[in-house]
Amino acid sequence: MDADDLTVKTVRDGPVCTLILGGALDLLAADEFLQQAARVLDDRIERLVLDLAGVTFLDCAGVRALAIATCSAPGGCPVIIRSLSRPAPPDHHGTGP
Repeated sequence: MDADDLTVKTVRDGPVCTLILGGALDLLAADEFLQQAARVLDDRIERLVLDLAGVTFLDCAGVRALAIATCSAPGGCPVIIRSLSRPAPPDHHGTGP
């Protein structure tokens, strides 16, 4: 297993379901994430928390997967995105202007 391979841990606390993601959520991992999310999303959930603290890379396919998971939550269920890391500082040592 590569250090950037996606991991998804599910934690339930009553009606709150937290998905703790780690690694890269990209084109290669988006379907796996959606399958895991679909297994835990049910009518008993009153709040969905997506904890992205461990996400090392997120591309547009990963953002789309997060949006699909959000739309798949039961009606009226708030979705909270938590622990988004700060963007990396710009690389001023590159060959840019």
